[in-house]
Amino acid sequence: MTEISQFIQLKVAETLGVKAEEVNPDEEFMSLGLDSMHAIFLLDEIEKEYKIEINPHQFWEFPTINAFSQNLKKELAKS
Repeated sequence: MTEISQFIQLKVAETLGVKAEEVNPDEEFMSLGLDSMHAIFLLDEIEKEYKIEINPHQFWEFPTINAFSQNLKKELAKS
């Protein structure tokens, strides 16, 4: 698991009020219990941490922690 994946997993866990180990990074965000309000909060946290602007649609285009973090890694490499 990458540093980005771990960060996102931790933030998802904090949002859901569970331990990070309980959050499956291959499970879709919606299945984990995240809704659009959670997504906005999560994106804000990621943008602050990595100093990048993220299109909110990416949350649904890359619907798991691992998929989202792989895409974010690519975006960060471009900037």
